[in-house]
Amino acid sequence: YTMVAGTQVFIERPELFSQLPHFDETQMKQLVDEVLRWSSTTMHFRRTVVEDTELRGQPLKKGDKVVLWYVSANYDESHFSDPYTFMANRAPNDHTAFGLHSAHLCLGAHLARLELRVMFEEMAKAWSSVELAGESERLRSNFISGTKKLPVRVTWR
Repeated sequence: YTMVAGTQVFIERPELFSQLPHFDETQMKQLVDEVLRWSSTTMHFRRTVVEDTELRGQPLKKGDKVVLWYVSANYDESHFSDPYTFMANRAPNDHTAFGLHSAHLCLGAHLARLELRVMFEEMAKAWSSVELAGESERLRSNFISGTKKLPVRVTWR
């Protein structure tokens, strides 16, 4: 779904897509991370508190249910400057698309970043433009976010 979200970003920002072939390694990394922040696939995860604790002054009792809303965290105004604006060069960008940056980080995080980088590089080599060619359709789900259908028209180089 994040690959499709990246394509949507380029459709909505053709000037960004035209700059893509000239991105260096740092710019590409920043772009990939911003697409991940912008379009978190996993919307939330629920956990059960295993022992009484406190989180930012809020008491949590053993057995309580807690939820991490990835989407909310990635648009947190106290953490990201101008979070509702896509910034291809956002740095730092410690989004939660793969979970919290801890021992519980998604095992596929490095592979997913590599796949996005390679896809964007290949799109930049192969296409001079990409545009919407019909109506897109969002996936209806309470757990994951994404696009079910995105018809595109590309101009090949």
